[in-house]
Amino acid sequence: MMTLTAQLRRSITEDWRSCFESLGVYKPMWLGRRVGPFFQGVCLERSSGSTSYIPTSHLHCLCRDFPVVSLTLGQRLLSPRSGSEERILVQFHETHFEDAARRLTAASLLPLDRPWGLSNLISAVQMYQTLGRPDSRYPIFPFEDVVMAAIWLGEHDQARSAIAEYRETIAGWPENVTARFGGNVAWESKLRQLIDNPKALRDLADANAERLKVRSLPRIEMLA
Repeated sequence: MMTLTAQLRRSITEDWRSCFESLGVYKPMWLGRRVGPFFQGVCLERSSGSTSYIPTSHLHCLCRDFPVVSLTLGQRLLSPRSGSEERILVQFHETHFEDAARRLTAASLLPLDRPWGLSNLISAVQMYQTLGRPDSRYPIFPFEDVVMAAIWLGEHDQARSAIAEYRETIAGWPENVTARFGGNVAWESKLRQLIDNPKALRDLADANAERLKVRSLPRIEMLA
């Protein structure tokens, strides 16, 4: 069975890049762009045996200190027949990637081919919570992303409103879950402190863009 060599990884990456004019190559098997304080990407996740890959659209907030690019709001390519995750065998890549790219674009919670803004992000987070997956049950990172995006845009009233709304949701989560991020009170306090110092948030995003080596990617402004 055909496996992913270095040459094939580069070739497959370029094929996918040709389907997304607004995205650049972040690294082999990974495309992306910067949208305001976010890295938005398409990761072609390799199987353990490197015989297949699964396309995944995702978001990563550069305002958050994290050692790698995360797959927040991750949406893997799904089979139109069964609804299950769909892997693309390397040997059939050429006959499948264009259709896969179209379907991934159509299903993405956030547009991959045009600008989007805070209202789109809020809707995407709401939709994400309905997916019924283990990783969407307690979406603390997406909640924080909405708040930090609002602060980035200078929409401080919107940030406060989001904190209040999400605080009510988090109050219904199990204690062992909320303990992972210090509990409701500490979580709310941390975010409210960000509202008081938006420049620090922007500086952190710039520093993380440099550290994660995403500065050279295409960049568009985030809409209010």
